[in-house]
Amino acid sequence: MRPASLLIGAALPWLRDATEEVAQEVFSKLDQVMSTKKYQRELTFRLDGGYEANGKLIPAAAEPLFRWDYRPPETIFQDGFQPRKASTTIDGFRKMDDLHLHLHRFINDQVQSIFVSTTRSVRRVVGSPTEIWHPPSINRRYCYEIFAHGGIDILATFKRQEISYPQQHEITFIGGIRSELIRTATEYNDRGQMVSVWYNTQFDPLLNGDHAPRLSELPNLPDNTRSFQILDTRADLPVEVKRGPATLQQINLAASAEKLSEHEFTELMASYKQKSQYKLDISEIRLEPLLKSYAEARKDLTYQLASPESKLWGDFGKLKKALIVAGSVVWVTEVIYTFTHNTTTLERTAAATEIIPFIGCGFQAASRVDKKKKIEPDEANDTALCLVADGLLISPLFPFGAALHVMRFIMSLLKGPDMPSSDEILLSRDEGWKRYLNDTFYPYLYSNLLQYPNKDVFEENIEVSLAMTALSVLSETAQAIGIIQAALQDALNSTISRPQEDQVQNISIEAIQALRERVPKNIISRQRQFLLDLPSTVRNETIVSLSLAADQLNKDIIGNITSTEMISRYTRYYTHPLRAPGPPPNNQKEVLWHMHSIADRLKRVPPSLPGHLYIAFIIGQSEKLAYLSPEILSPQAYLQEKAPDEPLEVIHTICNEETLQFARFLRGNITESQLSTRISQKDTKSTQELQTLLALKFGKVFRDLVSKDLWGLYLICLEKASSRELMAHPIISPGEAYIESWTYLIKTCYS
Repeated sequence: MRPASLLIGAALPWLRDATEEVAQEVFSKLDQVMSTKKYQRELTFRLDGGYEANGKLIPAAAEPLFRWDYRPPETIFQDGFQPRKASTTIDGFRKMDDLHLHLHRFINDQVQSIFVSTTRSVRRVVGSPTEIWHPPSINRRYCYEIFAHGGIDILATFKRQEISYPQQHEITFIGGIRSELIRTATEYNDRGQMVSVWYNTQFDPLLNGDHAPRLSELPNLPDNTRSFQILDTRADLPVEVKRGPATLQQINLAASAEKLSEHEFTELMASYKQKSQYKLDISEIRLEPLLKSYAEARKDLTYQLASPESKLWGDFGKLKKALIVAGSVVWVTEVIYTFTHNTTTLERTAAATEIIPFIGCGFQAASRVDKKKKIEPDEANDTALCLVADGLLISPLFPFGAALHVMRFIMSLLKGPDMPSSDEILLSRDEGWKRYLNDTFYPYLYSNLLQYPNKDVFEENIEVSLAMTALSVLSETAQAIGIIQAALQDALNSTISRPQEDQVQNISIEAIQALRERVPKNIISRQRQFLLDLPSTVRNETIVSLSLAADQLNKDIIGNITSTEMISRYTRYYTHPLRAPGPPPNNQKEVLWHMHSIADRLKRVPPSLPGHLYIAFIIGQSEKLAYLSPEILSPQAYLQEKAPDEPLEVIHTICNEETLQFARFLRGNITESQLSTRISQKDTKSTQELQTLLALKFGKVFRDLVSKDLWGLYLICLEKASSRELMAHPIISPGEAYIESWTYLIKTCYS
């Protein structure tokens, strides 16, 4: 059976997204149209895993196909190769004239049709270069290079004598070819001379799905030009990269480095993915596509691969320069382009999800909001919470109706006979707001399985992000090692003496070993930095949404207490036997003044928003942090990294003082602004990071201690919904018994 994946490269969306049923209908119709009473014909597609011209076994999508065209890259890189006759749906296809579906008439008579043709390179004689068919005149034309799965093999579908142009070795595509599968366009001037190669920044061979080739399986770029035009169809002008006289050698060296780095990355991945402290063995992520995507996503490196005094330093410098130039061409994909140019936060986040499948309801919901798609009312609250708590992708959307949750709490105060005081209203509002945060925002960050058993929640995003961080270290290390190995091979192939060869090899081996040994430390440092940045990221990205919710809450309360109904409720009428005619005397003016003074105070003192240290304390209670390397959240390890020359006793003293001080903060004895700056009054970043680290560590240690105390109640909690809800809530601030426990403090500072 011919699968629907054979249409994955089509320019027509309905074809590349076709179900198996639709695909079979299309194939059968095209078979029927070109069949005769004498010959029952059937489309024969290019085999996957076939041989390229030099005899190497590769997937079909790694074989370069070519198409000549007068239209410029600005058009083709934008629209792809659209068929001259097309339909937008399967229903339109059913109504198309048979002439436009007749493959034999298309290849021989060039009738307008649903097909687009390409040609493949051939080798006439064993050992000779491959040849690409070209029209009689190539003046002012472009030769486009295509990497797409599928395609009808014309020489396999028809007999050679039935084809007018068998020398073209045609591969024909149903529904055209999408732009993202076109890598380059080679430009020829009016004398038929090659003048430039245009590179398509939207080129993404991974869109071939399960049949996508690896980067190392793609052939080198055209090498007989000194000018590259890097074209992004969204930009105003292309970027030109001039190539030096040794470009071919440099590109081949870069390709060799890439292949070696892929092998090294595979080895590093196998070595580290079973170590739970590095968070690489995640059941939700398919590791093979992940590995492949990381291999595709690598870009030019900025490593100091050897000391400046060594002979290899010059070689590495040249290679690094070559990688910057060649990398702008060889490794540029849409993902890389997004990360290296001015883009919005949303585009950067989307690019990250292409490298790692960062699955989260916030991303899905934000995508619907961004695309102006309707969100149903019954999912609005969950959607808003996802957007607020996802941590990477936040939207101002927030469930303003949720203020009613707090209003119910305040309304109980307004049912008594006496007017509530300003302090009572303020305290009730703040308690209600705190309860709302405790019931929604904080539990979402905590993401306990009792409350979120089947959702992709914030806690899962932490785990995936930690995996991303560790994998990026492995990827960068592998690429550095690949560069060293490629440079070593290049040096050994040059004319150097035997002692120099030994020196080069020894230095390379030492550098590679040093890089491998550095991996655990780099992972710890990167993952620690991710966690240090996360609380502020969450707060900064949610502050707009939470502020809007708090403002709406304030408006609802103010509107309620200053309403005519509320004023009437507390208005008292006085009777007197000698009163004058007219309305009885009352205290309405006093009530109005009192309620409006409360309203003014509520405006001046809005509900407080979560501080980043409290957010850090809650994130620290996450189960996903339980199995991390102890060094990641170790205040001692952090201080030693920041001040490697400080004596250990100084590190211990600072850690003890900061830990005790932070315990006072959690108890409420001091405010965040009163925390000391013992590390450095000038280096506020390190001071804030240490405080954040202590908050994370206090949360983690607290969770470990409380979990042991409450484990016996776990089965009981499963039976009662109220208990289950209680267990699913984080602790916003630990009790004094824990804060004053030396076990707690020692574990925080020294474990």
